[in-house]
Amino acid sequence: YGEKNIDQIKQDFKAYIEQGYKEPALKQILDLWNRYLDYRVQLGSLKEPSLSKEDPEYYRKIFGLMKNLRSQFFSDYEIEGLFGAENIYHEYTLNRMSIMADKSLNEVQKAQKLKELFAQLPEDWKENLEQLSKLEDLRKLTSEIKARGGSVEELRQMRINLVGVEATGRLEQLDQDRGNWKSRVNSYLEKRDVLNSKPSNNFEIKNLAIPKNNFD
Repeated sequence: YGEKNIDQIKQDFKAYIEQGYKEPALKQILDLWNRYLDYRVQLGSLKEPSLSKEDPEYYRKIFGLMKNLRSQFFSDYEIEGLFGAENIYHEYTLNRMSIMADKSLNEVQKAQKLKELFAQLPEDWKENLEQLSKLEDLRKLTSEIKARGGSVEELRQMRINLVGVEATGRLEQLDQDRGNWKSRVNSYLEKRDVLNSKPSNNFEIKNLAIPKNNFD
């Protein structure tokens, strides 16, 4: 809260809100605001789960503690108004983490489950999260497949499950373009190494400078 303490923040907000609201709305707003500040104070006192931060369950337990704390300060209606959007994002993120960490699923199955999870989001959330989520999931699943020496078909099926046939085609074209570029670079480097490995060529290359006329 910066340099101000809680009491000062409450007083400043009360002075501000009194300029635009009258009773009974004024009392209701101030009551909600004071409870929200008390909630934020208690939020900092939550006990950290004794789990690895690499485990999705660590974050799910924290989220559960947060929801339990909210129920002590707010009604269901107030919770929906204050935290509804935040809850959607947290639930989606936690479910994504659980899918990615599920060792019983291969990458193709993970991609399918991620696609199904994304489809459950409200439309406005899909617009906001589509690019960010899918790019991150593609990167992680592609890395997993390549790390274990997975097949091209596995990679293709994972992409289709996650982003569809059309986008998969574009990704495959990009892979091909990158492969062609790497081949050209490697070919150039090989020819350069062969050229540099020959003493006669080294001599010729070093003496390619334009000769100077010496009139001394």
